[in-house]
Amino acid sequence: MTLQVPLGFDQDRLLHLELRDAREVAGRDTPGAARVRTTRAASNVTFHTNGWDTTFAVRLTDVNRAIAARGTSPEKWDARIPASVFSGEIDGTGTFGAWSLATGAGSGTNVRMHLPFTATLTSNGNTVEVTGGVAYALVRLLYLPDSGESGPGAKELRIRTKGGSLDDPVVEVSAVTYTSPARSDGLDNALKQLLQQWCDANLARFEHVFATVDIGAAESAAGGAFAWLKPTYTAYAYADAKDADHALLGVLCMTEGRDIDGTLDELAAGALPAGARAGFSISAERFMTKMVLPAAASHFPTAEKGTFAVANNASEIVSTRTVALDPVRVALIDYHPQMTTFQVSLDETELTTYAYVKTNISPGIDAYAEVTSYATLALGKKADGTQALTFVETRPPRENSWSTVAPWVQGTEIAADVILAVAGLVASGVATAGKRLIIRVVIAIVAGGIIGAIAAVLEKIPEWISGAVPDALPPLDALVEGATSPIAWNNAGKEFTLTSVVLNGALQLGGDPGFGG
Repeated sequence: MTLQVPLGFDQDRLLHLELRDAREVAGRDTPGAARVRTTRAASNVTFHTNGWDTTFAVRLTDVNRAIAARGTSPEKWDARIPASVFSGEIDGTGTFGAWSLATGAGSGTNVRMHLPFTATLTSNGNTVEVTGGVAYALVRLLYLPDSGESGPGAKELRIRTKGGSLDDPVVEVSAVTYTSPARSDGLDNALKQLLQQWCDANLARFEHVFATVDIGAAESAAGGAFAWLKPTYTAYAYADAKDADHALLGVLCMTEGRDIDGTLDELAAGALPAGARAGFSISAERFMTKMVLPAAASHFPTAEKGTFAVANNASEIVSTRTVALDPVRVALIDYHPQMTTFQVSLDETELTTYAYVKTNISPGIDAYAEVTSYATLALGKKADGTQALTFVETRPPRENSWSTVAPWVQGTEIAADVILAVAGLVASGVATAGKRLIIRVVIAIVAGGIIGAIAAVLEKIPEWISGAVPDALPPLDALVEGATSPIAWNNAGKEFTLTSVVLNGALQLGGDPGFGG
C-alpha cells in the first residue's frame, strides 16, 4: 500500500499518519496522550520519610510490652515536700508498676509516659493512702553515647535523664489520677510535687533501652550488596494516634555519612504498612538512586555514562541525552529508533515508565512512538514456598504512535505500510522494554543495585509474567537482613519476618520483628 502526495500539497501543513492501536483508539492520537499520572489508592496513606534515608517504626503496644517484660521500671519511690509558712512537711513513699509510653503528647520528639503508682502521704500526723494512681509525665529520649557523631558503635535509645532547660525540662509531671481516695486539688498538687521531685532526682532508674542502633562507618568495611543501608546517624520520632496500637515509635537513620540537613524529627503517617506489626521504609531518594537508577543504566548498556539521573526531588529517573535503541528491520532495511525522552517515576504506589522515541524513515519522514507502563511491587512465593519479590502490572500500557511528513516532501510515494510497520515495531519494542525495566528494578532490589548481579540474574529469567515468581530470582533475605539487622528493638527476635513489600511513596517492608508476647 502506498500513499500518493499530490503536487499541490499545502506547504504550511504537516501531514500526520495516525497509527492507531486496535486495543485503544480514543485519546491516543495526540503526542503526550500516553503520558498519564497515576492516582494513589484511597485505602492507603502515602508515606514520606521527612528527609531520612530509612525509618523503622513499631507500635507503642509492642514498646510497652517490652518495658513490662524486661522489668526495667523503678519499683519504689520516696520524696519530701519541706514545710513552709503556709503548710507543713509532707512525706511521700510508694511503689511503681510497669511504666509505659502513652498517647497524647502529639507527634515529634516529646513522649508521654504513664507511671502507675501507689502512695502513702504523711503530714502533721495524718496519713493518706493512695491507690490506683497514674502519673502523666512528658519526657524526651536520646541515644547514648550519641547519635553517631563519635563514629561507629552501638547507640542505645533511652530516656533522657539530664540536661534540659526551663523551656525544655528533662521531665514534667503534668497530671495525676487515682481511684482512691476521692480526688481533691490539694492531694493532686501534693502528689504532683512529690513525684516531680522524685523524677528530677531519679529518672535514670528507669533503665529501659528502647532500641539499639549499630552505627557503621560511612565506608562499611563489611561490604556487601546492602552495605549502603548501614546507618551512620540516627534519631527518633513518635507518631501520636488514638490509641497505643496505632501510635508509633520510630528509629530514623541516615546512611553513607549523608548530611542530616533538611530532615525533620517526625514520623509521618503511613510508616506502618497495612496489617504489619512493624515497618521498615527506604526513602524514595535512596530507592530511586540505589535501585532504580542502576536498573535503568543496565537496561541501556550502550548509553553513555551519566545518561540517566535522579530528578524532581528524587521521585524520577530521567534521561539527560538521546539514547540509540536497537534497530528494527522492515523489508530488509534497518531503521534506527532514537529515544529522546525517558522517565521512571515513583508515583506514590506505582512505578510509571515513560519513553518517547523518534525513528527516521527517510528524509522528511519520521515515525514516533510513546509508551507509558504501570507496575507496582508485591510479595510472592516461589514454587518451593520461599518468599520472593515480584511485580504486578497495575494497568495496561498506554501506547501512542504517529508519523510526520515534512511539507517539502512532494510528488513522492510514501510507503505507508512501511511507516506503519516501523512505528508498530518500535511501539511494541518500547512496551516490552518498559516491562523488562520493571523486571530489572525487581532484580536490583534483591541484588542491592549491583549492575553485574542484575545482568547475571536476568540471563536466567528469559520470561517473567506479571505476578509470577521465577525460581532463578534471589530471595529477599539479604535485603531484609541488610535493612533491619542494624536496628534491634528491645524484646524482638533475631529475624524480621516479612509479611509485605509495598511501594507507597517509599519502598516499605512490612513484617514482624519477633516481639515476645
